[in-house]
Amino acid sequence: MARRPAYDQMMRNVAAANAHLGMVLVGDTGSGDIEHSLKGLDSLRRKVASQLPDYEGVVEDVLADVKDLHRYSSATEPANYTAAAEGAVQHLSDQNAEFIKFNHTWRHPVYKGSNAVFKPSVPVAATDPEVRAFQNDGLVRDTAHTIAAREKDPTDVEPPIPVTTLEVQPRGLDAPCEFQMHTPGNLKVKDKLHLPYELQRSGMLEKKFGADAKEYVRATDYVMASMYQGRSDIVPEHLDRLDALTKSLPVGKVVNGPASIPEPKPEALAQVQRILYAMESLQNQQPLQRRNSNQSLYEQAMEAANRPAVTRSNSAPGEISVHTPPAVPAQHHAAAPGPTPAGR
Repeated sequence: MARRPAYDQMMRNVAAANAHLGMVLVGDTGSGDIEHSLKGLDSLRRKVASQLPDYEGVVEDVLADVKDLHRYSSATEPANYTAAAEGAVQHLSDQNAEFIKFNHTWRHPVYKGSNAVFKPSVPVAATDPEVRAFQNDGLVRDTAHTIAAREKDPTDVEPPIPVTTLEVQPRGLDAPCEFQMHTPGNLKVKDKLHLPYELQRSGMLEKKFGADAKEYVRATDYVMASMYQGRSDIVPEHLDRLDALTKSLPVGKVVNGPASIPEPKPEALAQVQRILYAMESLQNQQPLQRRNSNQSLYEQAMEAANRPAVTRSNSAPGEISVHTPPAVPAQHHAAAPGPTPAGR
């Protein structure tokens, strides 16, 4: 939180340097915090919890490797996209930013975009009030005291939680920052990719289908790839120059992927589409719950895989086929969502 204002300003400077090419920051109103520029706490908790086994249970090591606590997205029209990407890299390099990763996946059939992770060189005052407030936060102190007391109490039936000592030191702001670069058309597709992407990384496909999960993962890839079809407003021009820019960075990687995703078995595709329909319906019924932190959303949606569905042929090119589930007993349904716009 203490870094956020400085990082927001840094990224506004990147966009301003490329404003003549039409680059804009997503979620920037020009004042206050840039929307979604700080990773949400629920998202951070999920990421730490899922990666703890890989770091032998050491929370600090996981946190030290989180590269998207600060995250930004830009949008530039396809004709000027490559020039804006070149300008952004040049601007950040001139400001002594250290690139940790730079990938572009514009030729990949499932996910398209450019993703940069870098360490900025941005100073912060050692007297930052939010840093000092966090150091003196009563909840942090009380929680540490409670955990320590539990470890010493042999009558506690719950397994002990290791004590974590957290020290916040005012310092130069060199924490990593993620910067995704998109075209406006690609941002529209990216929004639709959210639910199938979350379904894949939730692990629910593997949980439900076991040894057969690969076919359902491929079906999910096929659904995501289909969302790009029939659109000419997505891929930037001059991809050869973007290739050269990516390869010019020591950490750059051009990700091509397969030419296309083979069509999956019809039953796998139908089940995946029913699950996605159920996820979208549940999300519409639970608008106040974050879909990327609501594990029960996936579990409830999995129940839809056992229900037959009727496909309507009113989907626009590149969109998921719309499914109408059959009538089921009333207790299985919450209040029905509002009318669905055509083409969804």
